[in-house]
Amino acid sequence: MSPQKGLICRPIHWFDAGDEPAIEVCNEEAGTRLSTVPPDVLSRAITYSKSRDINAIWIDQECINQNDPAEKEAAIQAMNQIYQGSDHPIAILEFCFETQAELDVFVSIADVQSFELDPIQIETLGGVLGALVSEQWFSRP
Repeated sequence: MSPQKGLICRPIHWFDAGDEPAIEVCNEEAGTRLSTVPPDVLSRAITYSKSRDINAIWIDQECINQNDPAEKEAAIQAMNQIYQGSDHPIAILEFCFETQAELDVFVSIADVQSFELDPIQIETLGGVLGALVSEQWFSRP
Protein backbone atom coordinates (compact mmCIF):
# COMPACT_ATOMS: atom_id res chain seq x y z
CA MET A 1 0.00 0.00 0.00
CA SER A 2 2.63 2.49 -1.03
CA PRO A 3 1.58 6.03 -1.88
CA GLN A 4 1.62 6.87 -5.57
CA LYS A 5 1.60 10.18 -7.38
CA GLY A 6 -1.66 10.83 -9.15
CA LEU A 7 -3.88 9.31 -6.47
CA ILE A 8 -6.87 11.12 -5.08
CA CYS A 9 -7.05 10.31 -1.39
CA ARG A 10 -10.59 10.26 -0.11
CA PRO A 11 -11.20 9.18 3.48
CA ILE A 12 -14.87 8.42 3.81
CA HIS A 13 -17.60 6.80 5.84
CA TRP A 14 -20.41 5.59 3.59
CA PHE A 15 -24.03 5.27 4.46
CA ASP A 16 -26.99 3.66 2.72
CA ALA A 17 -26.95 4.52 -0.96
CA GLY A 18 -30.68 3.93 -1.34
CA ASP A 19 -31.95 2.75 -4.69
CA GLU A 20 -29.23 4.36 -6.79
CA PRO A 21 -27.61 2.01 -9.33
CA ALA A 22 -24.16 0.81 -8.32
CA ILE A 23 -21.01 1.35 -10.39
CA GLU A 24 -18.62 -1.49 -11.17
CA VAL A 25 -15.01 -1.12 -10.06
CA CYS A 26 -12.02 -3.13 -11.20
CA ASN A 27 -9.29 -4.43 -8.95
CA GLU A 28 -6.27 -6.36 -10.22
CA GLU A 29 -6.47 -8.82 -7.32
CA ALA A 30 -10.24 -9.19 -6.90
CA GLY A 31 -11.49 -8.62 -10.44
CA THR A 32 -14.67 -6.65 -11.12
CA ARG A 33 -17.28 -6.04 -8.43
CA LEU A 34 -20.02 -3.58 -7.62
CA SER A 35 -18.89 -0.40 -5.93
CA THR A 36 -19.94 0.16 -2.35
CA VAL A 37 -19.65 3.91 -2.88
CA PRO A 38 -22.83 5.85 -3.70
CA PRO A 39 -22.77 6.49 -7.46
CA ASP A 40 -23.15 10.27 -7.14
CA VAL A 41 -20.11 10.51 -4.86
CA LEU A 42 -18.00 8.23 -7.03
CA SER A 43 -19.10 10.19 -10.09
CA ARG A 44 -17.98 13.47 -8.46
CA ALA A 45 -14.57 11.98 -7.65
CA ILE A 46 -14.19 10.68 -11.20
CA THR A 47 -15.28 14.01 -12.69
CA TYR A 48 -12.72 15.83 -10.54
CA SER A 49 -9.95 13.41 -11.49
CA LYS A 50 -10.72 13.70 -15.20
CA SER A 51 -10.68 17.50 -15.00
CA ARG A 52 -7.17 17.32 -13.51
CA ASP A 53 -5.92 14.57 -15.87
CA ILE A 54 -5.56 12.13 -12.96
CA ASN A 55 -5.92 8.47 -13.86
CA ALA A 56 -6.17 6.87 -10.41
CA ILE A 57 -8.43 7.46 -7.42
CA TRP A 58 -7.87 6.24 -3.87
CA ILE A 59 -11.10 5.80 -1.93
CA ASP A 60 -10.59 4.07 1.40
CA GLN A 61 -13.78 2.04 1.23
CA GLU A 62 -12.93 0.79 -2.26
CA CYS A 63 -9.19 0.30 -1.83
CA ILE A 64 -9.15 -1.33 1.61
CA ASN A 65 -10.88 -4.65 2.23
CA GLN A 66 -13.47 -3.61 4.80
CA ASN A 67 -14.05 -7.25 5.80
CA ASP A 68 -10.41 -7.87 6.76
CA PRO A 69 -9.68 -6.39 10.22
CA ALA A 70 -5.90 -6.85 9.81
CA GLU A 71 -5.88 -5.04 6.46
CA LYS A 72 -8.06 -2.23 7.85
CA GLU A 73 -5.73 -1.75 10.82
CA ALA A 74 -2.62 -1.72 8.61
CA ALA A 75 -4.30 0.79 6.30
CA ILE A 76 -5.29 3.07 9.18
CA GLN A 77 -1.68 3.06 10.36
CA ALA A 78 -0.51 3.97 6.83
CA MET A 79 -3.03 6.79 6.18
CA ASN A 80 -0.51 9.54 6.94
CA GLN A 81 1.84 8.22 4.24
CA ILE A 82 -0.98 7.66 1.77
CA TYR A 83 -2.31 11.20 2.10
CA GLN A 84 1.15 12.80 2.08
CA GLY A 85 1.87 10.93 -1.15
CA SER A 86 -1.25 12.25 -2.84
CA ASP A 87 -0.95 15.14 -5.26
CA HIS A 88 -4.69 15.87 -5.02
CA PRO A 89 -6.25 15.00 -1.66
CA ILE A 90 -9.94 15.92 -1.67
CA ALA A 91 -12.97 15.52 0.54
CA ILE A 92 -16.43 15.26 -0.94
CA LEU A 93 -18.99 16.19 1.67
CA GLU A 94 -22.76 16.31 1.65
CA PHE A 95 -22.61 19.90 2.91
CA CYS A 96 -23.14 22.61 0.31
CA PHE A 97 -22.53 26.31 0.77
CA GLU A 98 -25.86 28.10 0.48
CA THR A 99 -24.48 31.60 -0.10
CA GLN A 100 -21.39 33.27 -1.47
CA ALA A 101 -20.83 34.78 2.00
CA GLU A 102 -20.55 31.28 3.49
CA LEU A 103 -17.98 30.25 0.90
CA ASP A 104 -16.03 33.50 1.27
CA VAL A 105 -15.79 33.26 5.06
CA PHE A 106 -14.77 29.60 4.85
CA VAL A 107 -12.03 30.36 2.32
CA SER A 108 -10.81 33.29 4.44
CA ILE A 109 -9.83 31.05 7.36
CA ALA A 110 -7.20 29.39 5.19
CA ASP A 111 -5.26 32.66 4.91
CA VAL A 112 -3.71 32.93 8.37
CA GLN A 113 -1.73 36.03 7.37
CA SER A 114 -4.84 38.18 6.94
CA PHE A 115 -7.41 36.29 8.95
CA GLU A 116 -9.80 38.91 10.34
CA LEU A 117 -13.54 38.55 10.64
CA ASP A 118 -16.24 40.99 11.64
CA PRO A 119 -19.08 39.84 13.95
CA ILE A 120 -21.39 38.94 11.04
CA GLN A 121 -18.65 36.85 9.41
CA ILE A 122 -17.97 35.12 12.73
CA GLU A 123 -21.65 34.18 12.99
CA THR A 124 -21.62 32.93 9.38
CA LEU A 125 -18.45 30.93 10.00
CA GLY A 126 -19.98 29.40 13.13
CA GLY A 127 -22.92 28.15 11.08
CA VAL A 128 -20.67 26.75 8.36
CA LEU A 129 -18.36 24.98 10.80
CA GLY A 130 -21.33 23.63 12.75
CA ALA A 131 -22.80 22.16 9.57
CA LEU A 132 -19.46 20.68 8.57
CA VAL A 133 -18.76 18.92 11.85
CA SER A 134 -22.28 17.49 11.94
CA GLU A 135 -21.57 15.66 8.67
CA GLN A 136 -21.73 11.88 8.84
CA TRP A 137 -18.17 12.05 7.47
CA PHE A 138 -16.87 12.85 10.93
CA SER A 139 -18.33 9.79 12.64
CA ARG A 140 -17.34 6.15 12.58
CA PRO A 141 -19.60 3.30 13.70
